[in-house]
Amino acid sequence: MFRDYITHFENKPKYYSEVIQSVVDEFEKWGSLNLPIIDKTNPKYNLNFSNKLPYDNSLYLVKVGFEVLNTENQVDLEVLDYEKVNVKVSKNLVEAGFFVKDLYLSVISNSDFVNSNFLSIVDPNDSMFFGYGILFIKAGILVYIPKDIGKVNINIDKRFTKGKNGALYNMLYIDSGNDVNVFESISSSGDEPKFIFEFSEILVKDGSNVNFHYLQNNDLNTEYFVSRKVVPFGNNNIEFNTVSLGSLYQREENRIFMKGPNVETKYTCIYFTSDSKRYDLIANIRHGNSSQGADVITKGVLDDKSKVYFNGVLKVDKGLKHINSFLGGHSLHLSSECKSDSVPSLEVDSFDVKSGHAASFTQLDEEKLFYMMSRGLSEEEARKAIVYGFIEGAIRRISNEEFKAKIRELLIRKGLELPLEVEY
Repeated sequence: MFRDYITHFENKPKYYSEVIQSVVDEFEKWGSLNLPIIDKTNPKYNLNFSNKLPYDNSLYLVKVGFEVLNTENQVDLEVLDYEKVNVKVSKNLVEAGFFVKDLYLSVISNSDFVNSNFLSIVDPNDSMFFGYGILFIKAGILVYIPKDIGKVNINIDKRFTKGKNGALYNMLYIDSGNDVNVFESISSSGDEPKFIFEFSEILVKDGSNVNFHYLQNNDLNTEYFVSRKVVPFGNNNIEFNTVSLGSLYQREENRIFMKGPNVETKYTCIYFTSDSKRYDLIANIRHGNSSQGADVITKGVLDDKSKVYFNGVLKVDKGLKHINSFLGGHSLHLSSECKSDSVPSLEVDSFDVKSGHAASFTQLDEEKLFYMMSRGLSEEEARKAIVYGFIEGAIRRISNEEFKAKIRELLIRKGLELPLEVEY
């Protein structure tokens, strides 16, 4: 049954076939494609994918347009419905070996790079949601940043106008000796209902530092599912920032497996939900070596009848030393009808560990409102100030000033401009 749906891939390499087989075996144990999007022990959060399977189970090509710029260390990618990618890249990066390639052509070429890295960090038992993506790949791109370039800026603008009944794959390989800023914006438009499922492998080799910035602002005709796995191989500083504003339903899974020693990770998630939106967030941080730190904070504002589910896990493997990690999930409710459910947890198998977690949700404080109104603010201005103050603490964790300014600009567009002058 399941094999009838799996993406048809001519000349499929052996390792790819083996990964697919392991995923199929798991699905057949369950006897259903009603994939549990949080975990398979909790049917409350099951999702039926059966009406969202690919109509045509063949992989299609992504057209890649290429323009070389007389700048240094700059990459601009414009991704249009995963049918076309317009690439603008600095000449020095091209000369050093940078590339963007279509997934289909890359895999059937059987190159050493693809054979060594494509699906190399995927463990279907770690995330069956990721495994679902492996089965139903429809298109994808591979991006390689050569070693020892130094500072590199990557801007990725993804725009969707069509529904994609299948999974869209990305691989970003950042070789050693780089300091990389990744800015990715995701937006959708048009009257057509859209089901978008992306999954990404991100490999960060020894000695590279990366700041990731993701901004999702889809329209309300969109169901957006994204699963990312990041693996730093050692001696890395990782900053991972996500901001979610749109989509009727979003399911986001971010897994960071710190494989090598001396890795520091700071993860900040900001979200806004309103109307009848649903947002499910999974943050899974795994310490796989000694001398590592992780600082994870999520902050969100809920309004109307929206719902949020947060599942956060900090896992420490056995026999590690010098581990320091914290996980926190916090939400502000502006309506009595919105709901949030936060489940932070620790899985610690070592002794030399400092680790903790926290979760909270709060209603809009009427006493704070009254106090601020007594100082001359209107009720609307006081509400805005409370919301802004709640989110500002998360914004200040972000190191990149340009991204912080972008978030504040979007807050103004949402009507959350402060009635007072504030020094940042």
